[in-house]
Amino acid sequence: MEHFVTADTAHMIAGKHSTDFFDCVSDLIDTPRVKELAACEHHVDGTRLEHVVGVAFRAFVVAKAMGLDSRAVARAGLLHDLFFYDYYAVDYGPLHIYIHPLEALENAKKITELSEVEEEIIRCHMWPLCDTKPKFSETYLVSVVDKYCAVREAVASGWWRMWYVWRKTCRSLRKYGYVISE
Repeated sequence: MEHFVTADTAHMIAGKHSTDFFDCVSDLIDTPRVKELAACEHHVDGTRLEHVVGVAFRAFVVAKAMGLDSRAVARAGLLHDLFFYDYYAVDYGPLHIYIHPLEALENAKKITELSEVEEEIIRCHMWPLCDTKPKFSETYLVSVVDKYCAVREAVASGWWRMWYVWRKTCRSLRKYGYVISE
């Protein structure tokens, strides 16, 4: 079975948790919809597939160490950004933090049955940036790991690229009445 794992995450997957991780997500990672994430740009220089695999695996390892539901964390981590619009082109502005989790949840439900924990992880993964407060520890974990991975990806792409994204974000937010200086 071919898995679409990126160079960035390959070193993690080769570790001691790889078999357990792939046992949890192999049915999902090989679906056409998840594979489509490889064509979606995400966080400047990466793909959405690279991002979700990185979030899912890192959160999975931490969940196992903490005695949390690592299967739910791995599966929902992989599906948390299962949306297909280009957020720079569509320009939902600050509404993106509310829209994409709901779209990801609907898309995830089309390819697999989700537990209550998995649904909440996908729906609330933008906490604390949005007002959807989680009730499960697994949701807090994926949310924090998602932010960690986003910052890591931005830094890896180069500081000058982060400045470009920051300026673009400020301009977009100004359209919606927010005042942010560049």
